[in-house]
Amino acid sequence: LPLDPLWVPFSAVKMAEEFLYFSLKLMTDDFLHERPSYQYFLGDLIRIEATVKQYFHVPLRVYVDNCVATLSPDSTSNPRYAFIDNHGCMLDGRITGSDSMFLARTVENKLQ
Repeated sequence: LPLDPLWVPFSAVKMAEEFLYFSLKLMTDDFLHERPSYQYFLGDLIRIEATVKQYFHVPLRVYVDNCVATLSPDSTSNPRYAFIDNHGCMLDGRITGSDSMFLARTVENKLQ
C-alpha cells in the first residue's frame, strides 16, 4: 500500500508563505508618507521610494534597474525622462548642478 501523508511537506508550506510585495512610491519631503499628488513643476524635488516587503522570506536588498517619467502609464511613450537607467545608474545626477542622489540605506529592503 502506498503511503499518503496527512501533513504538508515543509517546502510547500515555505513556498506558500514567501510572498514578496514590491512598491514604487512618490514620497513627501520627510519620506514618512506617500505624496498625495503626482503633479510636479520644473525644479521640484521628486522623492521616490522603492521597497520590497518580505514577510517570511529571507532578507532581500532592493535595486532599481531603470525609472522614467512619462505623461501616461506607458513607460515607452514620448515624451519621457529617464531618472535611472543602465542597471541602476542615476542619470539625472550626471547633469551639472543636479542634486539627484540615492540616500544612504536605512534598511536593506528600501531604496530612496
